[in-house]
Amino acid sequence: MKKRWWLFIVLIGVAAALFWVVARWITAPDSRVSEPEQRVTVRVELPRIGTIERVLSTSGTLTAGSTINITSKISGRIEKIPVREGYAVAEGELLVQIDEQTPRLQLEQAYAAWQAAQAQYEKALKGPRPEELENAHALYEKAEKDLTTSEENFARSEQLYDSGAIPKAQFEQVESTLRGARTELENAARSLRMLEEGATPEERRMAQAQAEAAKAGYELARLQLENTRIRAPEAAVVARVLQDEGNIVGTSTPILILVQDDRIQVKIELAEKYYGQTLRGGESLEARIFPQAYPGTDAFQGRIFTVAPTINPGSRTFTVTLDIADPRDLLRPGMYAEIELVLQRIADALLLPASAVLDRAEERFVFVVEGSGQTAVASARTVVPGLSNAAEVQILSGIDPQDRVIVEGNSFLEEGQRIEVLEGQ
Repeated sequence: MKKRWWLFIVLIGVAAALFWVVARWITAPDSRVSEPEQRVTVRVELPRIGTIERVLSTSGTLTAGSTINITSKISGRIEKIPVREGYAVAEGELLVQIDEQTPRLQLEQAYAAWQAAQAQYEKALKGPRPEELENAHALYEKAEKDLTTSEENFARSEQLYDSGAIPKAQFEQVESTLRGARTELENAARSLRMLEEGATPEERRMAQAQAEAAKAGYELARLQLENTRIRAPEAAVVARVLQDEGNIVGTSTPILILVQDDRIQVKIELAEKYYGQTLRGGESLEARIFPQAYPGTDAFQGRIFTVAPTINPGSRTFTVTLDIADPRDLLRPGMYAEIELVLQRIADALLLPASAVLDRAEERFVFVVEGSGQTAVASARTVVPGLSNAAEVQILSGIDPQDRVIVEGNSFLEEGQRIEVLEGQ
């Protein structure tokens, strides 16, 4: 009986406790209704109208716009190199002296041959001198007398031979002398006639051709002598001296390298996918060059000079050569530089910070502010983006310039969510 009494007391206590908890829950105010809804703090900006670019960033080494390899036009020993690396040379200045002893002897020999041929030609034009004609007449007269004497001797010898007074051998000798006298007379007559008539047109043309050929030989020898003195073809700077004095060089042996640094260029490698746009843009595309030697300075302006006609099959890239404007003469070949090639530029574009544009479920959208103050909420707007870079995005459609666009605090926003707006920075 005693145990039942204690069990009854415990049950009454438990019932009272349950009644108190239920009554407290019923009479307590609803905290979910009374507490204010939590708002997300965001920062907003108005779209701006400005210029946006699509830029390719790369790097390269500056080079001289023109490089000249100096070689000799003749083989020989280098006698003197009066310039050194880094020297600025003027057009026509002596760069290399080749030993000229052999070319000079060849020039003297060619000159003598030319003068001899010229004298023969002039003789053919003027005809014989009086002394030559007088000598030819004397020879002709002597030949006539010798022939008369030989004919008389032959007539006597013939009678003696017929009578048997002289042997046959003696008679044949007299007969041979007669034939020789007739030949001498004919030759003398021919020489006299040629002198009196002068050179024929064919002989004069032949003499003229021989004189002209001899003169050409002289000019060639003179040019060979001049080629021993190698001069600067244009104003330039000596970049490298490749040979020493005393070396033997041939016609294909490089001796010096000159550069013209009044025109600075840089070669860059671009991916194949940009080839068509670069080729179409050509010189209209702009480039900005930032040499490492001048940090913090304004960019040097560049333009496309050439686009390689082929693609490198190994790297799938192509080479673009840029001309760089250097009005202050600060750039030098060999400098390293960062390059920005502007592939596209759009002015008066509607721009937003890149952080404003979200991408969810393959849809591009931004949040704009609807309402103000305590009633401000986030409203999603689908947009069509255009050109973009790391900082900004061009918006083609979906918002207006007066829309207050959420640029920070938008990562987890939902449509209609209440927000607290921070203007500007």
